[in-house]
Amino acid sequence: MKDGRTYCLDKNRILSFLRKDNKKLQKDMLAVLAMGVLLIVLGNTFLDGTGSTKNIDIPMSDTHKEQKENYGEMEERLEEIFSAVEGAGKVKVMVTLKSGSEVTIAKEEKRKESSEAIEVETKVVLLSQGSSNQKPLILKENYPEIEGIVIVAEGGDDIFVKDALNRGAQALLNVPAHKVEIFKMK
Repeated sequence: MKDGRTYCLDKNRILSFLRKDNKKLQKDMLAVLAMGVLLIVLGNTFLDGTGSTKNIDIPMSDTHKEQKENYGEMEERLEEIFSAVEGAGKVKVMVTLKSGSEVTIAKEEKRKESSEAIEVETKVVLLSQGSSNQKPLILKENYPEIEGIVIVAEGGDDIFVKDALNRGAQALLNVPAHKVEIFKMK
């Protein structure tokens, strides 16, 4: 409703709107149709038909594998260090991570532009290691962010032990105090 008048779309109004003498409307509709086709073509280029993006199978770097294998070992080392704190007694440590490691790999991009379309071809840059062994060139590797640390210690009810364990966790794992919780072991 506009200015107190009611607008109703009827067949005659629509047909008169789409008449041959309305060239601007025809051009606009053709442009919208062309954009729709372009979006469909680009969507099929970057999607695998299931709605998810195409993934490149990239082997984990050696440091990422080592990090994953040594995760349990890191907790064990922390337990050993924290149990050496006076009054702490037996200690158990759990470290949770916010997300996994992020790896940025080198990619080579070739662009071909024509009046009809832009074609982009992306290839992963590989490093040869021997005759058949190839690995992607890693530009940057971000290690996971620590979400939180829980320390359970026999002396976890002593305020001085709690403070020492908290400061130790902050120093060793570079986390703020609010991400460290210390509890008394039963």
